[in-house]
Amino acid sequence: MQSESPIDTSDDITTNRRWLCEQIDRLLAWEILCRTANNEEIYSIRSSDLCDKIGVSPQYFYHVFSRIKNKVNAKHFDF
Repeated sequence: MQSESPIDTSDDITTNRRWLCEQIDRLLAWEILCRTANNEEIYSIRSSDLCDKIGVSPQYFYHVFSRIKNKVNAKHFDF
C-alpha cells in the first residue's frame, strides 16, 4: 500500500487569519442561507457550533455583542 504524503497547506487561503476576518460576514450569510434552505432556521444553533463552522474563536459572538453594547451605550450617553 502506498503511503500518502502530507498535504501542503502553505498556500491554503482558508488558513490565513486576515482572509478569514475579511470573509466572516460572507461565511455567516452562507450558514444562514443553508439553514434556511434546509428548513433548519426554526431550530437554534449553539454559538460554539456556528463559530466552528465559520472558523472563529468560540468567544467571537461575545466580543461582537460587547462591541455593539459599547457603541449603543456611547451613542445613548453621548460619550
